Amino acid sequence: FYTHSRIRQGHTHGGQLLGAAIGPGADAQFVGVDLVDDWGFGGLFVERVRRNDGSSAAITARYAAPYEHDTEITFGGRGLLLHGAFSVGGQAGYSHRWDRDFLQDDHNVFVSIEATWWPSLGDR
Repeated sequence: FYTHSRIRQGHTHGGQLLGAAIGPGADAQFVGVDLVDDWGFGGLFVERVRRNDGSSAAITARYAAPYEHDTEITFGGRGLLLHGAFSVGGQAGYSHRWDRDFLQDDHNVFVSIEATWWPSLGDR
């Protein structure tokens, strides 16, 4: 999050605030464990994000009872299989977000799958 003594609204790029997408005063941690081999990789991960803790919404919410941080925990797995010039990978997980935008709890399930063809790798 950027501020300037003369530019009161802060620095922007095309009207968009510069800085981390998780907002001012936020923090995030990510831990992952992967097994990597010739066939590709597979692994598990967990992530914690506390969003917008320095925003005006967070400051206002502190005066309301009970105040909770806008915090999200995500658990998931990911992997990639290699076969010649082709790869197939993806990830899946679950996230729970407490006090989303300082209003209510939320949860999500996500799945992504991707396939790639690397023609220059097929000649090895």
